[in-house]
Amino acid sequence: MRSARIISTLVFDDARYGVVVVTPRANARNITARRKSAGRIDVSVPRGIGVDEAMSAVRRLLERMGDAPLPALSYSIGQIIECDGIRFRIAASESLRSSVKVHYADGEAVVAVGQGVDMLSSGAVEAISGMMCRVASSLAARILLPRASRIASELGAYPSGWRIGRGKRTLGTCSSSGVITLSYMLVFLPLELRDYIVCHELAHLSEMNHSPAFHALCNSYCGGRERVLRASVNSYKWPVLR
Repeated sequence: MRSARIISTLVFDDARYGVVVVTPRANARNITARRKSAGRIDVSVPRGIGVDEAMSAVRRLLERMGDAPLPALSYSIGQIIECDGIRFRIAASESLRSSVKVHYADGEAVVAVGQGVDMLSSGAVEAISGMMCRVASSLAARILLPRASRIASELGAYPSGWRIGRGKRTLGTCSSSGVITLSYMLVFLPLELRDYIVCHELAHLSEMNHSPAFHALCNSYCGGRERVLRASVNSYKWPVLR
């Protein structure tokens, strides 16, 4: 039997998980939980459920969760993502209802999130990530190419041209004619990992393969750190969807 008091949004502290936010939703048929970030669990319950019934079910659900892994990517209001050459800030917007917009000025891109946006939803993650990528793509040439050209000059490796690519998975290419393309996604990498990608493509000007000779050259360009830098790129936690 349901308790007489109907649950509304409820926030409480849990010794194991930290802050637990319980929210009734009209479209929820079951009680579900998501580990949004370290120290926070968001729980959805059917609208109209009683407080006692909801809290009992939430406690059982939390016990079953164990040490559930964090989502691959999530955002939160107030979050700041610092990249060399640009700063991203996630902010709540009182003027927007259920949409996400971005405004760039003076080195900062503010991603404004409407009040009706569910930050836990995949749609919100896709929208925020997409806005960040849009800004990064528009600024990539200005952020990436001056340093890439300087590195090439210092190494004595001269491509016939530079381009900014739209690919997300492929971070850089070097054509047979010597044109190097750098993905705009490099904007989201730390500086030393950006430099590694540049050095990798510069090495292809001499070695159009991944032979031992190529890796030896790339390693010399990277100051003997090619293997470490390559592993860091492979394990890097991207702040946007790829």
